[in-house]
Amino acid sequence: ISSIPGIYSIEITAGIDNNYNFIYESGTLAIGKALQSITFTSLNDRVEAIGTFTLSATSTSDLLVNFTTANTDKITINQNVVTILKPGSVTITASQGGNDNYNPAESVSQTICILPKKPTITSTGLGSESVVLTSSSINGNQWYRNETVLAGATSQTHTVKEKGLYQVKVSIDGCASELSDQFAIIITDVIDPEHSMSVSLYPNPAEQELRMKLTGVEENEF
Repeated sequence: ISSIPGIYSIEITAGIDNNYNFIYESGTLAIGKALQSITFTSLNDRVEAIGTFTLSATSTSDLLVNFTTANTDKITINQNVVTILKPGSVTITASQGGNDNYNPAESVSQTICILPKKPTITSTGLGSESVVLTSSSINGNQWYRNETVLAGATSQTHTVKEKGLYQVKVSIDGCASELSDQFAIIITDVIDPEHSMSVSLYPNPAEQELRMKLTGVEENEF
């Protein structure tokens, strides 16, 4: 039979003998609270697009484990359900405060990444001398050309200076998205020594229609 933690008095009685006198001294018995520990199921990085995910943890006392986070700008926690608000690094803490029989457990924390969604690229100015690519993410962009990092190209927009396969990656708090799909830029210039004619083909990529723009040529020359 288990007893509630606390201080208990112990008194000794009886003990009779014709040759001895007994002196009885009372004592106390202290029963402390039991220890407990938490097992917090390992977490993996999550992609922003999944929306929600669940947490799992148990305590050796079988008492309910609570979950909290200080990163309430990125996630919220309702019981064991996490709702993703935006990407970045988050720390989730599992705790158990104890009760009349158990001391509080040592808290267990895990830090994971909420990975940004795979970005997409849109463009303006195709067919002109100034083509601008735009990432779907406002912050954390890094542009690539032909799978090579473009140094200093970290804005939401990027002005194209040469042909190639362009991509963008988004990183928040060191948590990186997938690379976007490739966006091909093809610049075709045909130089006529006499007329300095140039030809631009657009849009690119093309689906059903490909247009050609000529500069430096008058209509009656064709």
